Amino acid sequence: MTIRKITILLLFFLLFFLQNRYAISAIDDWVYTFIVNENTNSHLSIMDDGVIRYPIASFHDALLSQSRDYFISNGRFIVHTLVQYFCGTMTMQTFVIFNTLIFGLFTMLVIQLTNRKINTFDLLFVLSAIWILIPHKGLTFMGNISLSINYLWTSVATLSFILMIEKLCSQKHISWGHTLFACMMALIAGSLQESFSIGVSGAIIFYCLFNHQNISKQLMLILTAYLLGTMICVLSPANFGRTEDIGGIGFHWRCLMGIVSSPPIILSAIATIIIAKRGQLIPFVKRNYFLLFASVINLMFASFIAYNGRHQLTAVNICCMVVLLRIWFDLDYPRLRKTISVMLTSIAILSYYPILQNRQAYHQAFTILTKRAHSDNHHGIISGAEFEKLTEQIKHNPILECNYIAVFTFQNWDFYEHSFSSYLTKGKNNRLIEEIKK
Repeated sequence: MTIRKITILLLFFLLFFLQNRYAISAIDDWVYTFIVNENTNSHLSIMDDGVIRYPIASFHDALLSQSRDYFISNGRFIVHTLVQYFCGTMTMQTFVIFNTLIFGLFTMLVIQLTNRKINTFDLLFVLSAIWILIPHKGLTFMGNISLSINYLWTSVATLSFILMIEKLCSQKHISWGHTLFACMMALIAGSLQESFSIGVSGAIIFYCLFNHQNISKQLMLILTAYLLGTMICVLSPANFGRTEDIGGIGFHWRCLMGIVSSPPIILSAIATIIIAKRGQLIPFVKRNYFLLFASVINLMFASFIAYNGRHQLTAVNICCMVVLLRIWFDLDYPRLRKTISVMLTSIAILSYYPILQNRQAYHQAFTILTKRAHSDNHHGIISGAEFEKLTEQIKHNPILECNYIAVFTFQNWDFYEHSFSSYLTKGKNNRLIEEIKK
């Protein structure tokens, strides 16, 4: 890689860090900061009166908390152990450094998965596509600690596994040393997050059904390890009750809104139709098998089994975007690719500062609200006028709200006031704030 490309990448990571430093540690982070006594109904009980709660102070605390939550909350044991450890022991300012490094790995994996050596203009196209096309980054990439680990960090693990499997499937021999390492990686990646691993596991099952005679013992062990990891996550006793809590089995109409607000899904569907009409569908599917099948199965899972928000389509959007990049770089129109790259890069540059300003303003409004909560003269009622006003403004801006800023409101649900109170007082008082006024 040339010095010019390295410089562009480092600048891109720095720009991501500058945006990410205005992330707000909120909602799930407040809850995951604590461990509660084992006779309560999961970590969500931190808001309840009479519950014994204390901040996570070590990795052991996080492990202990999640060993209980696995049976009463959900099966994301590894991911949420990391979430609780970071929430309890680290400030948001420190976490964004780690998060930027993970984002750097994510970017490099996307580049690697294009399966080609890219020039400077192609690199700018990839970086601009990440910034512009992937929806809901304000929530899943630059959001709070919980969602960043759940989605960005799991994206890195999933893309790493897909990259590894695509290479191993073309190899006739895999050493047992590599097999052992790959099995460990597969087991961990599969167990992280169901909205990623269910799709990949489905792709693996179909792959084994149609190619079982050509699969080596070593590769079969690696694929089986991923399936076992997925089972560890999905078959958690808590997940069966959780499915009903988020809508139950049946078509989820809200998922359509998530699809409509997902450019990679829409564009990849259009591109696939065009490729099919040209009679090139079979080689296209073979080349992008794991990415395509994982996308379709994850989309079906979100549509019919469990859908709790647009962020649940993150895995689908990322896989679709990698497929789009492969299609784009296969086009034998270098001048067109260069022109579009310049245009997309220009849009990314022009959008950067306004987004940064809005993220900074929202962060500042939340900081003001937090200072008021820490004061001694509010008697449980504080003003959140600036924060709530900005929340409404951003909600009415679909570009900001859908893609770059995670917003929430304290209105109409006292859970946020009580969990925020526990967070501010390190678990001592869940009634510090009774009401936050507009």
